[in-house]
Amino acid sequence: MILAFGLMISACQKEDLNADFGMKPASGSLSYPRTVCLGDMADFTFTATGNVQIQLLVEDQYVQIFQEAKSTGETFYYSFTEVGTYHLRHHIGNKWTYFTIEVIECGDCIIRTEGAFAGNTSVDANPWFYYFNAEVSEQDVHAGKKGEKIGTASLDEGTLTIVLIEGWELIAGDETVKIEGFKDIPTSSTARGHFSKKGNSLVISDIDAANYYIIHLDVQICE
Repeated sequence: MILAFGLMISACQKEDLNADFGMKPASGSLSYPRTVCLGDMADFTFTATGNVQIQLLVEDQYVQIFQEAKSTGETFYYSFTEVGTYHLRHHIGNKWTYFTIEVIECGDCIIRTEGAFAGNTSVDANPWFYYFNAEVSEQDVHAGKKGEKIGTASLDEGTLTIVLIEGWELIAGDETVKIEGFKDIPTSSTARGHFSKKGNSLVISDIDAANYYIIHLDVQICE
């Protein structure tokens, strides 16, 4: 794990925005919070190999806040110093992906992140999970080991629709919803990164037909 801290931006940190520094472009994914409390560290977690770059827009220029030539399953932490909407971009693969992070004055609000599963049947495995039976069109979404109900999920003609209870949302990232289909009842959770269908939306289409599914979500709530 990488623990890096970026607390201030200075003019000397501005980089050539299109430089690849002679390193191989990365392949993989990045997850990050949509909302961060002022004073807290924003965590950027990526699974990638090759050259990973994260840049922050300062006035009219992007500033490099993170770069790593060889990265696998690492986390970078960054602290924003003012309330507001921050525009960033990351380079994982062959293109830039643009995104925003909202920094808010939370007061007593604390952001809690959880792994969640869609489905009504729990499996007491290590790690624990729920599975979705395709014969039941609408089922609950459960977060955390306690199985807190945070919404519903429905599957109709290859389209998954997730409705979360007010306050809950997907963590920002490229692959915050992951789906794997099975012919028989699954007995163990699909390893992170090995799901065949991935996305970052509450509505995902073109899901292959199966009898059972493991549907995993990365979610958060400010409470």
